[in-house]
Amino acid sequence: MYAGNVSKRVNLTLADSVYKDLEAWADSQGRPVANLANHVIEKAIETAKAAGEIPKTQNDNSTAAEFLKALVRGKIPSIKDMAALARSLDLSEKELLEMCDRLFSEKT
Repeated sequence: MYAGNVSKRVNLTLADSVYKDLEAWADSQGRPVANLANHVIEKAIETAKAAGEIPKTQNDNSTAAEFLKALVRGKIPSIKDMAALARSLDLSEKELLEMCDRLFSEKT
């Protein structure tokens, strides 16, 4: 997401049947198993956060801080960055995009 974030490695054990299904799914999409597993986990976390199943952490504010720092440096945020900020602020992506449209259209 942001240059300051570092990816973490996680070792997990999957049942053979789960791994085979994951592998077949990844093959059908032409991507590595680890890449698909990461994607599936990210989507599950997004869903759980939206449902209020994951409590906010102190790190949630770091997303907004990193986003603002990037703007100050003149970097244009990606859609993925916008989505992460929306989640960290409990906004829908649509609300955040509308807010940015209002802010940036007034200055042009």
